[in-house]
Order: sequence, then C-alpha cells, then structure tokens
Amino acid sequence: SMDWEKAKKIVIIVLIILNAGLYGLNYNKNERYKVTQSEEKAIYNVLGKNGINLYTEIIKEAMPMRTINVKPKELSADELKKEFFKDEEVNISVEFNKSILKSKERFLTLQNNHIKLENYNGTGKYIGLNGDSANNIVENYIKDIPLFIGYKPDNILTEGDGYIVEFIKEYKGFKLFNSKARFFVNDKGIMWFESGFYEQEIFS
Repeated sequence: SMDWEKAKKIVIIVLIILNAGLYGLNYNKNERYKVTQSEEKAIYNVLGKNGINLYTEIIKEAMPMRTINVKPKELSADELKKEFFKDEEVNISVEFNKSILKSKERFLTLQNNHIKLENYNGTGKYIGLNGDSANNIVENYIKDIPLFIGYKPDNILTEGDGYIVEFIKEYKGFKLFNSKARFFVNDKGIMWFESGFYEQEIFS
C-alpha cells in the first residue's frame, strides 16, 4: 500500500542518514573525532543522490564523553556511627544484608554502599524556607562530613512541604552520576537523605 511504501522510504532515509553520520564520525590517526572536507562532501553527495537536501551544517567535531572507573566504597557501621551519631547512644543490628543504626534522634540503614538516614525531629527550625535556603542547609550539613567531599549542588525540586535537594560528586570537573545524594529539607531542616557512595579510580 501507499502507506507501507512511505514507511519503507522513511526507514531507508533514516538508515542512510545514520550511515552517513557514522561515516562522518569515522576517524583517521590524527583527526579522530573530526569530519574532514572530503568526508563532509561525501555525506552531502550520498544524501543528494537519495533526494535529501540538508539545510544545516554537519557537526564537524564530536568528542565522546570520558568514562571513569569507580568501585563501591566500603562502609562500616562503626564508621557511620561516629560520622552521623556523634555522642548519641546507638543500637546496631543486622537484618539480612542490612546494618541498622538507631538512636532516639535518628535511624540509619546501610546496605552495601548505600545509606539512608532519617532524622526524626529534623536538624533545626527554619523560617521562610525556600529552595536557596534549603540548599544552604544541606551545604552546611555536609561540609564537615568526609563522605561528602567533592559533592556539589545539582538540583532542587519541590516536594510536599519542603524540597528535595540533590548533590552530586564531581571528579576533575566531571559528574559521577552514580554518586548522587538526595536530601529532603523542610522547616525542621534535613528530615532524611539517601545516597550511594563510590570511589573513583582512573579515567578509561
């Protein structure tokens, strides 16, 4: 049918454009991620022969994003007790593959390299809370916690009566997307946070 013929033509055109793009990104020894003039001309020729007119410039350079090797950070209940409970009386228990730390003020679960901490009464009282002040509350909270070294503000979302404040770890200017910490902040301060923790190794 006519519709099927149109669909086939669209698929062929998409494949031609894809192949042309891949050809354009093919590299030689010195110009690995750059499209040469001859490659650019070949792309236009292939498209032209198939009745496709390109009214924009071809991207001449496309550097791939760098990848980095990371590994889960080893965390211990004793280490987290010192970090988050200070002088509080803490009960530590183990359930299956989780360690649970409880005090009168807060509750923490540790599973592999992932932490979730709940503060029953928050971390203080704040009047006139907005996104910026919620972000500042988190910054002040994490600044003296070694686990959060290298974490930078990433996003702020409204949630219920407060805000979800997201921080992400950066390494040499690159964001480590598996190292994102999420904090819920309301007029009582930080009610909970959760994060996975990783150690970066080397760029690959």
